[in-house]
Amino acid sequence: MKHPPSPAKLLEAEVTKQIRGFMEFRGWRAIRMQRTVVPGAFQSGEPGIPDFLFIRYLPTEFSGLSVACWVEMKRAKYGKLSEDQKRWRDRETHRGAVVLKADNIADFADQYEELFGWLHTETWVQGQQQISFEQAGDLQRLNQSLGKGGPAICQTESCAKG
Repeated sequence: MKHPPSPAKLLEAEVTKQIRGFMEFRGWRAIRMQRTVVPGAFQSGEPGIPDFLFIRYLPTEFSGLSVACWVEMKRAKYGKLSEDQKRWRDRETHRGAVVLKADNIADFADQYEELFGWLHTETWVQGQQQISFEQAGDLQRLNQSLGKGGPAICQTESCAKG
């Protein structure tokens, strides 16, 4: 019987497929980000921007309230962040963004549960809990506390190595 590739052999495209499926199954909208540069003509995107922005709209009385998560996909085990990606991550996490590096589904699922598991609690799913602006501020403070005093970012050893 043929077994799936070991995490060390997964290509970035395979990691991307797993992570994107994981997030979309949980109700997130996947937006592919891309930097395009045509020398002398134009450029779009920012140096170091992650591969995906995932948005999860919250069912609240406030239209448009959402949670966002930036994800940089990397080849399992060997993918490293570039200097531009590290600068982008650091700048955005300082602003309060959640920016993760994903190189395997198991570690990503653990990070997801820590940061966003509350989205899938019985109360939230069945009760369609209404959230106030004050509670939204509490969420931001909670995410900041998960980042050990700073914004909520991946601070596990495997992710922080970048």
